[in-house]
Amino acid sequence: MKMTWHSSACVSFESERTKVLFDPWLESKAFLGSWSQWPPAENARQNILDTEFQYLVYTHFHSDHFDQKFLANYLKKMQLQNHTPTILIAESSWVQLSRSIQNIAKDKAEIRVLESGQKFHLNANGFSLTLFCSDHCDPTACGKSIPCFSSHPKFRAIDSVAILKDRHATIANFNDAISSNLDLYLEKARVNVDLVMGVFGAAGSFPQCQIGLTQTQIELAKNNFVENTLKRLSLVADRLRAKYIFPFAGQYILVGEKSNLNNNRAVISATEAAVKLSAITDKQVLTLQTNEHVEFNRGEISFAGKQYEEPSISDQFSYLQKYNHKKYFYERRDVDHINLNDLEKNLEIASNKISKMPFKNLNYSISIRATNSDFRWDLNFQENLKWGTQLNALENYCEIYLDLRLLEGCVRKSNSYFGFTSMHWNQAHIGSHLQFKQNNYSAPAHYLLNFLHT
Repeated sequence: MKMTWHSSACVSFESERTKVLFDPWLESKAFLGSWSQWPPAENARQNILDTEFQYLVYTHFHSDHFDQKFLANYLKKMQLQNHTPTILIAESSWVQLSRSIQNIAKDKAEIRVLESGQKFHLNANGFSLTLFCSDHCDPTACGKSIPCFSSHPKFRAIDSVAILKDRHATIANFNDAISSNLDLYLEKARVNVDLVMGVFGAAGSFPQCQIGLTQTQIELAKNNFVENTLKRLSLVADRLRAKYIFPFAGQYILVGEKSNLNNNRAVISATEAAVKLSAITDKQVLTLQTNEHVEFNRGEISFAGKQYEEPSISDQFSYLQKYNHKKYFYERRDVDHINLNDLEKNLEIASNKISKMPFKNLNYSISIRATNSDFRWDLNFQENLKWGTQLNALENYCEIYLDLRLLEGCVRKSNSYFGFTSMHWNQAHIGSHLQFKQNNYSAPAHYLLNFLHT
């Protein structure tokens, strides 16, 4: 089997001339426009556009994995070449992924939805793929009263883990799901692999968006997050008895007005990740340069391409200069055109919806405040949810600051739309579009913001 790293979570596998591509994020800026590929993905993009893949696999809906613009361009080019690929996704209750793919693919590709844990034969020569639905579940946030592993996978998942196998190797692509505890299930099922691949960076706004932290506190938070992530990746490899670890999908760069936050993110280079991993595991740790590959023969690496080299500081500066003048799409809207009365009515509807969820007494306050207006909205999670414009905060609280135009977009949602809004709390959080001032943190309360829409 041959495995090639292209960019971020975009990797491809080839066995017996059957080629499979995972998660090509190669064109669009992700998470409301703040995330860009790093290292730059131009060479990877062209390499993939020139390749006929029999299968494309999307592990989940997040925009650094599912690049709608690139998929449309790729399928358009393949149609001109009379090539029709098959797109594979795991069965999930998050139907917007399959709907979005269908809207793009139309008659240019076949779409197959695979049942979690069911082996899919990629060719007749022993090359197979098994997708497992996998992600965290918070019953407080979703309103269900049962924990993850006692419910059917499709009702708890937005992510998926892939096991690829041929007569030469077995590879586990955990991408973003190394903390999902699916490795416990696979260990119990006695699944052994040769290579484990997994994320090694932070996809979120902590610590770079926390107001009031000293630089020492930020550095400590960054180091703790990275070390815990790498320990988790090492543990996954131990449980599945892997010989090799490939840290990938852990780098990105913030562009636009958020680029000033780059130095405080819990993100390191793949080279640094390999050094830190090698210090805590007896597995062989791999890195690859863009479009380089490794080949497996009887469970051992028989060839390995060039190791990763981080671009220079001057290259990074030039790259940021190219994009930093561009505005995020919500910034192009006119603040004065937002009707604050309508926004308050929508927040009233959204808050009432959250109040009907069976959350426990959290004793936590969230005050949502606009950075370019004096508008605010308060939520007090007690035995019964209280909401309004001027509530007194509870002892444990958080203040969230964001652009009024982004707030209005996160709250407003058409009744006929079943997927994410174009602006969503989760995307705003991951993309570092929110700022936080808090004396405590309540994960369930913050998760509930994902339901704060009409």
